[in-house]
Amino acid sequence: MKCKALETIQRHQLLTPGAAVIAAVSGGADSMALLFFLDEIREEFHLTLSAAHINHGLRGEEADRDEALVRDTCRQFGIPFHVLHTDVAREAARTGEGIEACGRRLRYAFLESLDEKALIATAHTLDDQLETFLMHFARGAGLHGLCGIPAKRGRIIRPLIDCTRGEVEAYCAERRISYVTDSTNLSRDYVRNRVRLDIVPVLREINPNVHEAVRRCLDTLSADEMLLEQLAVQSMETVRTENGYDAARLLSQPKALRSRIIEKMLTEGGCSAPEYRHITAIERLLEQGHGSIQVSGGIAVRVWRGVIDFPREEKGFQQASFSVVPQQWPAAQVCKLGEETLSFSFVYKKDFVKIQKIHKHRLANCLDYDRIHGNLILRPRRPGDRLHPVGRGCSKTFKNLFQELEVPPEKRGGMPVLGDAAGPVWTPFFGVDERVCITDKTKRILMISGGRKV
Repeated sequence: MKCKALETIQRHQLLTPGAAVIAAVSGGADSMALLFFLDEIREEFHLTLSAAHINHGLRGEEADRDEALVRDTCRQFGIPFHVLHTDVAREAARTGEGIEACGRRLRYAFLESLDEKALIATAHTLDDQLETFLMHFARGAGLHGLCGIPAKRGRIIRPLIDCTRGEVEAYCAERRISYVTDSTNLSRDYVRNRVRLDIVPVLREINPNVHEAVRRCLDTLSADEMLLEQLAVQSMETVRTENGYDAARLLSQPKALRSRIIEKMLTEGGCSAPEYRHITAIERLLEQGHGSIQVSGGIAVRVWRGVIDFPREEKGFQQASFSVVPQQWPAAQVCKLGEETLSFSFVYKKDFVKIQKIHKHRLANCLDYDRIHGNLILRPRRPGDRLHPVGRGCSKTFKNLFQELEVPPEKRGGMPVLGDAAGPVWTPFFGVDERVCITDKTKRILMISGGRKV
């Protein structure tokens, strides 16, 4: 075992001289072997070694027995000892997690909190690799999931990952290392135990060297996965655009790269755990050329105008209404609506041409101020609101106008409407109502600056 572990350390560069290492020790054969192994090489690598144990509060006196063994062993070898007492069952009930998932989350959170710079050594073995491979296979995992447990992930290292459980137990017997056996390891209530107790023995009957076969398989899969990941990162940059990603170019990518690019896009877009169903749904959107879906966390993904993006609804004002009393230019009444600003000025027509030449970039929409009925109110749009677009000879609902101009849904929320006693006179996107448009008889012009763009 020791030779294999040293080879794994060298091959994956798990340790550097002088490193601080926290060994996660449960008291079982694997973790006790790991602790003894790290102690054996402590001087050679100039390691600062400590141990951490988690008492999950699940097995009563048996859990206390495990803790006592680890504590006494650390005291015997002069290894600093850290322990966490927690109630995993209660925490899992509170969060809705499974016992195993909750225990894993608490375990790693504790280990990572002890020293933000230290390496964390766990006692995963080749048997764990085989079991994990089979569990992921049964769940329909892709290549990434089938690669199993990496020898190194961030600060977490696994020196025993190429050693079998039999080799670990032989190491313990040779060095007379005491360890305990977790009684829950014999319970078929846990998926991993069923794999270990029922499936692995059958595979060993078919191939006595199944562990070595799986190791070779995982090495091959990991090499393929690494190459595909590198290609996906490169390809992702070729489909990226200013506003999202080029839908046609993404669709033209080979499927093996396309699915990886979509997964990375989802992660960048805020989806913390992209699922296979999300990826396939987005691929269907790409084939359709339009549409949108919701993924985890309520995040929207849309294919629109040849671009795939992650629209966020723009928040305007939802309830408040403002009385608009325009000021004579260059003064203006300014209304701040969330991140949107609108300003209102009026100018006499005889001065308008001069202002237009000088300040054309400031002018968004203009209407005949003298044809306003009553007071001007800036308000949210209402059901049934209609506008008479200039030159169309008919009125249109805002819904129809949104569809005609292909205004994306996220830009429709909270859209402000400027209205008078007779109805809407101006909105972003749609401009002015025909009844207040500028004519030869216009004397005063209301100028509106700001507003939204499609």
